[in-house]
Amino acid sequence: MVSIRETTNGNQQELAGGDGVQRASGARGPGHGKRLHQRRLYPDAETPTSIPVGHLEFCKSRPAECQRNDKVVPATALDDTTWQQLVSINAYYNQTIVPVTDEQLYQTAEFWTYPNGYGDCEDFALIKRRDLIAAGWHPPP
Repeated sequence: MVSIRETTNGNQQELAGGDGVQRASGARGPGHGKRLHQRRLYPDAETPTSIPVGHLEFCKSRPAECQRNDKVVPATALDDTTWQQLVSINAYYNQTIVPVTDEQLYQTAEFWTYPNGYGDCEDFALIKRRDLIAAGWHPPP
């Protein structure tokens, strides 16, 4: 929730808390901490949502990568070997991919694909996921 409080000079101020509730902090005086209005910063967990448009387009162009598993598979256990795989793959792509936005690279707001030396956060995640699965990690259901 966003709290709007009246400051000592009569202005309204929005202040944030780590739990999504904004709280007054700092200066003391008339109206300190007085909540005048609240609104949500994010939707309730029960609110239906859709998948990101970038994911939808990615799956349309690569349907084999977006198939459901026929059964629930266990999470990959982290032992010394799998931990080293995770760290190695993560470090490799963090060092070799230049971070840029989809707007800069493709002149569109959202485009999920495997990076071509450049990419944004989803592109990093996709390539790391692909390499972990190729290394024997279970894909998510």
